[in-house]
Amino acid sequence: MNTCSNGLPTDDIKNTCTRDNPIEGHEPFKRIDFTIFLPLLKDIQKYADKVEECYAHAEHNRRVCGVLLKRVNIAAFEVKTLGQLKNDYSWFFENNNNYSIFQRFVKVVERIQNFIIDISQLQGVSKYFNKHRSPDFSMNKKFYNLIGEFEKSTEALTHASKGCLYFGRPKADQNKEDKEAITEDTKDMEEVI
Repeated sequence: MNTCSNGLPTDDIKNTCTRDNPIEGHEPFKRIDFTIFLPLLKDIQKYADKVEECYAHAEHNRRVCGVLLKRVNIAAFEVKTLGQLKNDYSWFFENNNNYSIFQRFVKVVERIQNFIIDISQLQGVSKYFNKHRSPDFSMNKKFYNLIGEFEKSTEALTHASKGCLYFGRPKADQNKEDKEAITEDTKDMEEVI
């Protein structure tokens, strides 16, 4: 159990302290206004819409795009719901640490969007299959790096929201689908390029 600097326990629901009652060893809690989250909430929806559009028009790597589309759509739904319930979860939106976690999450979703833009069309995917490319610059490596970043950022958000945000199905099921998608799409692209 965390305790505040005055020796009292933290709020069990929020696990935070007020400005007058900071968690020992941490900076005092700094309240922020919900409105600074609004651009981030809108960005998530914008990226989700673009990912959906790219998937609908994908010429290549539909399985990989689909796996990523599922993650982004779940994230967009969770974020939209959190925004709609802002009054119930005001404690989440008042915490500047949660804002930083949310910013990192939005950047990951933007990178996923950009990756899907690249791999869904031949002109973009060719850079990942260039014979002169570095082994560190492959579609597989980029895919798994993005998945790792996404998982890490959603775990951080789930923790920060005390479980109010939930981003999907069991990891083992998702990992199996990820592996199948990247393996099959890579084979297909090697035949095309």
